[in-house]
Amino acid sequence: MVKVFETNEIINTCLIGNSGVGKTSFAEALLYTAGVTSRLGRIDDGNTVSDYTQEEIERRGSIYLASMFLVHAGKKINIIDVPGYADFFSDSFAGIWCAENLILVFDATSSELEADAEDLLFAPSAKGKPVFIFINKMDKENANFARSIEVLQKSLSQQTPVVMTLPIGVGERFSGVADVLTKKYYGKNNSEMPLTPEVENELNTYYNKLVEAVAAEDEALIEKYLNGEEITQNELISTLIKSIQNAKIVPLFCGSCINNIGTMVFLEFFSKTALTAEHGKYTTANDEIIEVSSKTDGNKVVAHVFKTVLEPHMGRVSYFKVIKGKLHAGMNVINYTRNIEERIGQICLLQGKEKIDTTELPAGDIGCIIKLKDTHTNDTLCDEESKILIKKIEFPPSLLTMAIYSSGKGEEEKLATALSTASEEDPTISFTYNTDTKEWIVTALGERQLEIMAKKFSTRFGVKVELRTPKVPYRETITTVSEQQGKYKRQTGGRGQYGDCWLRVEPLPREIEYEFVNKITQGKIPKNYIPSIEKGVKEVMESGVIAGYRVVNIRVILYDGSYHEVDSSDIAFKIAGRIALRKCVETANPIILEPYANVDIDVTKEYVGAVIGDLNMRRGRVLGIEPKNGKQVIHAQLPYGEVYRYITDLRSMTKGKGKFKMSFSHYEPLNPLLQQKLIEEYQKSKQEEKEE
Repeated sequence: MVKVFETNEIINTCLIGNSGVGKTSFAEALLYTAGVTSRLGRIDDGNTVSDYTQEEIERRGSIYLASMFLVHAGKKINIIDVPGYADFFSDSFAGIWCAENLILVFDATSSELEADAEDLLFAPSAKGKPVFIFINKMDKENANFARSIEVLQKSLSQQTPVVMTLPIGVGERFSGVADVLTKKYYGKNNSEMPLTPEVENELNTYYNKLVEAVAAEDEALIEKYLNGEEITQNELISTLIKSIQNAKIVPLFCGSCINNIGTMVFLEFFSKTALTAEHGKYTTANDEIIEVSSKTDGNKVVAHVFKTVLEPHMGRVSYFKVIKGKLHAGMNVINYTRNIEERIGQICLLQGKEKIDTTELPAGDIGCIIKLKDTHTNDTLCDEESKILIKKIEFPPSLLTMAIYSSGKGEEEKLATALSTASEEDPTISFTYNTDTKEWIVTALGERQLEIMAKKFSTRFGVKVELRTPKVPYRETITTVSEQQGKYKRQTGGRGQYGDCWLRVEPLPREIEYEFVNKITQGKIPKNYIPSIEKGVKEVMESGVIAGYRVVNIRVILYDGSYHEVDSSDIAFKIAGRIALRKCVETANPIILEPYANVDIDVTKEYVGAVIGDLNMRRGRVLGIEPKNGKQVIHAQLPYGEVYRYITDLRSMTKGKGKFKMSFSHYEPLNPLLQQKLIEEYQKSKQEEKEE
């Protein structure tokens, strides 16, 4: 059984950075250095602790959050490895929420901090948390330590990055790192090596820079520094730790993860300076701040679920963090989010895909619970007395919209189950049925996310799906008044059918969809047939007249008609209502309405011209531009058909730096040429149906 650590002995950290920088390799190096594993796992070999799913092995990159832990210097360090690609940020944001510390892994061959890494570094839950940086891949040909520092200093404009280790050589000549604090040189597998005079001089230069940066964070030290007095190592280290924990100073380390160079120096420093779990703070649904604490009376406990996985043969696996008290196996708790009772069964620690049984988990620690009855991501579990509801994790908005079709017939139930599972496992995936277009619509963060989802549907649920651009929910309306008769008369050998009505249609304002007015007098149509006429009217409105889209913004007035005492029936008057309305719409100068969205696009200044040019190509209208938080916000309106996949094109156009939010704006008449095209396509499809 694994030792249960106290809250002040637990360190939670999340590895962040864009895809491909080596976060997973860094986690492997830390686990190997701490003796958790006996060999360095490699992504190319598909044997890493954190990238263990088939999809991740095939794609050679993280798709899901993975949690693992090591023990070093008496501390249990929970390492959360999260995806670095925007399409999978639901898990990334959950991982950041769990951690009191962040480790940014940066590629030494990069000339910039990519947009995805910036989004993680400045995510809502990352605010105010200590950041440690590991500059990886110093062994690569184009590695440049000085450039990396410059890039990171620019990105961390509100914080002070300080160099803690120097690379010895670069590229093929990279052989180890020198510790600025201890002035020691460590080679491959962290073996200590002798220093050269040149390296020692460079270390002295960076030590002086470190002293200057740390002194600037403390009034007493800055006074000593300016007076030329010596700052002791104890004074330096205590102020350095305080400044790191207050997110004022960001320590920079370097090395090579795949060669395990520089990781021991990092781990030694990190275990002594990172915030322990007792410093964690969370916001309740009432916007109150509560601190992570194991000091509670009796069986009081508060825990929050940050991820859910539905595993075959195991059922629902709930990843959670304990915020107050201790969670014990066998406890009865309340899911305060859903107001239901849950019994805590099997509790496990996470070591990648391996689940290690434990009987309890203290405040600040993370693990998983097997087979909770009805608990989902963002639910809070607590004892009956506490009744604390933790504020939900803020996930990024889902802006990619696609239609999803099952390839085979009769697979609707399988598809519904698969979609329900997908949305439970990933809160950024949601689905609805669009009654206007008769399509299942799925929204997500990006195309790769949906590709992975579709593949899982096939392998896990046996349902193959096709993702398409959704149909635009156009609508039909009228622009003039029209009066028409609808008469249905049919005589067979027995009882006939007879229904006769006169309708007048009038255009209504956009905000009013439909009105039905009965002006029948003198019993020309019996009252019991009036609902049937309206039913026929609504059926035509739903199916459309000129192009197959729902008819809106019309007032329908029933003002005349006739009936037959024997042959009239509900069905006859319903058909008469259908005939009359169809004729009315066709003769009331009908048009097609197109939906528009309001979009607010955030871009850096360099991309404003390209984005505006692209908006014009999409028939968009730019309403204005305003500066905000160092960026330019373009306010515009776009046809809905141009919004569905816009996030993919915007990311491509702006190197991932562009973002947007949208909301429905209004309907307006469609361009006549595009309208005619839709009408012709509809008429052609109707003709083909008749011929079949």
